[in-house]
Amino acid sequence: MLRYSIRRILAAVPLVFVVPLLIFLLIDLVPGDPARILAGENATAEHSGSS
Repeated sequence: MLRYSIRRILAAVPLVFVVPLLIFLLIDLVPGDPARILAGENATAEHSGSS
């Protein structure tokens, strides 16, 4: 049982690094600015945080 647990933990270690990396890359590759999308079409520069 200890051997199985160690193998599962060692298999999970790469996931801790790979999954966040993939999520970051996917978010970075999506076009557009999330703040502008959340602010909506009628937002002014003052409300959206951009100059």
